[in-house]
Amino acid sequence: MSATAGLVPVKSSGWSAGLGNMLLKEHGVWWRTRRWLVHLVLWIVVINGFMLLVNFGDRGDDGGPRALQKLSELLEVFFRVGGFFATVGVVTVTQSVVVQEKQLGTAAWLLTKPIARPAFIVAKLLATAYAVLFLMVLVPTTLFLLQTRLVFGVVPAMPGFGQGVALLALSHLFYVALTVMLGTLFNARGAVSGTAIGFMFAGFILPNVLAWSPLAFPWMLPEFGAGLALGRALPPWSNWPVLATMGWMVVFVAVAIWRWGREEF
Repeated sequence: MSATAGLVPVKSSGWSAGLGNMLLKEHGVWWRTRRWLVHLVLWIVVINGFMLLVNFGDRGDDGGPRALQKLSELLEVFFRVGGFFATVGVVTVTQSVVVQEKQLGTAAWLLTKPIARPAFIVAKLLATAYAVLFLMVLVPTTLFLLQTRLVFGVVPAMPGFGQGVALLALSHLFYVALTVMLGTLFNARGAVSGTAIGFMFAGFILPNVLAWSPLAFPWMLPEFGAGLALGRALPPWSNWPVLATMGWMVVFVAVAIWRWGREEF
């Protein structure tokens, strides 16, 4: 009796059982290793370094018309680079978060603990989402503002630039949700990343065949983000891709939780 007197039974129930522990575990994967530092350097080089290569060699006149013209050009490039290369990065980062757990057998081991299956998926989504937003959006955006201020003496106009970055972040979150869902459906990283990146490239082709498709998917969000940052008027249907993207994310999360709940180990 004395050996067990200090033990207190803990009851876990509901979809969120074990969510806190899973979040701590996923947090450690990112922030207690050098993974965050590798990605931090990578995306600073890819996004902010690309800005330097494109136009920062020409200073122009601080705050004058030429500086404003250069700023407009750089904003276009910033959103295009963020919309393409960072999306590939999001898929690459997310492709293994579920598949690797299945391949290594750690998912089966974790689910023997008091961890609900929905909590497993939600923890993966949350941990990946805030890592992507911090490393691929917040840091590069902050450095971009510093670069434009130091080189040209101007910064993008607010709130348009902030709204544009928000659309870019929404696009990234869409691909996080899509890739996590694909990880519950497939057992190989190649199938997951190939499907997600194939969907991204479909955005360059499908609108030429189906004129309505930009309304239903996030392909136009980086372009709309650039338009907001530049103060351009967006088309009257510009809200539809935003709403559709949010709707698809809910569907992806629901499918991922449903499929994971039926996974056999």
